[in-house]
Amino acid sequence: MRKLLKSRAGIAVLTCLVTGAVVSATYAVASNTTTGNTYYACATKYGQIDQDSIQVNTPPRCGRNETVVSWNQTGAVGGTGAPGTPGATGGTGGTGPQGGTGGTGATGGTGGTGLPGGTGPAGPASLDALQGTACTRDGGDAGIVNVSVDATNTVSLNCEIPCFKSGVGGGDLNVTGPLGTYSNGDYYPSTDGSCTTIQQGNVFLGANPQTIVQATDATAALAACNAAQPGFFTFAANLSDFYPTAPSNWWGCNF
Repeated sequence: MRKLLKSRAGIAVLTCLVTGAVVSATYAVASNTTTGNTYYACATKYGQIDQDSIQVNTPPRCGRNETVVSWNQTGAVGGTGAPGTPGATGGTGGTGPQGGTGGTGATGGTGGTGLPGGTGPAGPASLDALQGTACTRDGGDAGIVNVSVDATNTVSLNCEIPCFKSGVGGGDLNVTGPLGTYSNGDYYPSTDGSCTTIQQGNVFLGANPQTIVQATDATAALAACNAAQPGFFTFAANLSDFYPTAPSNWWGCNF
């Protein structure tokens, strides 16, 4: 004969029959593990469970006046636990490897307008002021600016090989090579500014070589003279003291 459960658990099973809900009975079964098993049994119309009819995961064959009931071993999901206390701050991590070279940045915008430049030195006040100033000829030879105006009032500027007429009764002087080079000028016996030789009887008086440098003062001029011919010259004379049309920064080397 089947054994019937008449405890409160049995009443709970009857409630399960009425409501169709899953009921947990206090009846002990052979498994103690929390699994997804479903337990089946036969219950009478009075809410009594036949303990011999309990089966796991397989419904039993119940009598005419009995009903199959079932329940599972897994309980309801518990509520969310309280937050745990924050963990201690971790130590500083080690330095990571150097990153790769970044891509080329975009082109920057146009910079602002720069400040105005300073005022340049004043130019010649007139064409007459250019007359006789120093210039450099093609090839590097020293020259003198010659300003001329023709019959059609056309102005010409030429860098000519200068022939300086002496203002103190001496001979003419011209420059034949770049300033600062040894023997770059000639001293002529002519005194009319033509820089020509003179015949006296059967003798032609020719030119004597000169060395001419450009410098700001006598000390710098003597240094430039001895740079052209080391240890040869003892003093330098300003050419404008003897040749009024010579530039004031031209010097003749002497020994």
